[in-house]
Amino acid sequence: MDKIDPEELIIKQLSGETSKSENDFLKKWLAMSEENRKLYHFHKAMWIGTSHNIQNVNRDRIFNKVHSRIHSSPNQNKTLPSKRILSIPVYARVASVVLIAMFGALAWYFLNQESELVQPVAAAKIIQKEATSGQKLKTFLPDGSVAWLNAESKITYSEFFSDTLRLVHLEGMAYFDVAKDSLRPFVVSSDNVNVTALGTAFTVRSYSSEDILSVALERGRVAVELIAENNVIDEIFLEPGREINCNVEDHTYTESAAIPDNSYNWRDGVLHFENASFSKVMKELNRWYGVEILALNQPTETWSYTATFRNFSLKEVLQSISYTKDFKFEIHPEKVIIKN
Repeated sequence: MDKIDPEELIIKQLSGETSKSENDFLKKWLAMSEENRKLYHFHKAMWIGTSHNIQNVNRDRIFNKVHSRIHSSPNQNKTLPSKRILSIPVYARVASVVLIAMFGALAWYFLNQESELVQPVAAAKIIQKEATSGQKLKTFLPDGSVAWLNAESKITYSEFFSDTLRLVHLEGMAYFDVAKDSLRPFVVSSDNVNVTALGTAFTVRSYSSEDILSVALERGRVAVELIAENNVIDEIFLEPGREINCNVEDHTYTESAAIPDNSYNWRDGVLHFENASFSKVMKELNRWYGVEILALNQPTETWSYTATFRNFSLKEVLQSISYTKDFKFEIHPEKVIIKN
């Protein structure tokens, strides 16, 4: 491929029109730098916002659908039907291209003016907040909403939200306490889910390394759009105290009562395991405390663990688990060794 424009390729990929070679090129381009990944997530957020506006996904639609669905029968465990795939319309792609061209032209015009009367207009900055392994982060968004990031998580958003939409891209896990604004829906987008709200509080867990994504609603109302190959394949409306867990591989989901210690209370230092496997417990400890954990022997597949820890040190947690599960451990400066 000659003279590839990454931004055009991003738009083409978001519309599902890239070839395998183009996808391979884009994958390598994204791996080259953090700036490339920021640019990709920015265009993805713009893309979602454009498709939302063109398809008239506004506050009236959200309120009307929530009102009509809230009293209907609860969502059942099911496989997402392929016939409900909603491909993004062509004019949404055209609108995105036009926006990019327009912003580029405006930027060129203002940056090339020599008159002192015309001041350069700075483009809105792309903001990224990240909580690395072993960290948690609380941050305020441009509209006054608050986001708590769990370990190994990041959010990307524009310095200023638009007049019609508040867009945030999420990688990992975060709790959002959304400021009320009836004129501008608040959308959290991830690779496999979009969550739309107006004024509410909810958690989204969407780690790329995990097969299960989850959305838990503490208060208010949210519309959850499940995504596959850049298409909306189903939409679920959650009530307070409920959560959905979706398998990103086979596109099945379940709805159940949310577990506060698992979904919300991690912000206050609560570490909760619910019938967790050995590998899941070790992965969560690695993420929570920011330390490598090496297990010399893997336990049986029936290994399962349930417990809640509030502001415990790594040593205290390991002591508790080892007492119940009968293993030994060694804590070194940069890693922990588990001996079964």
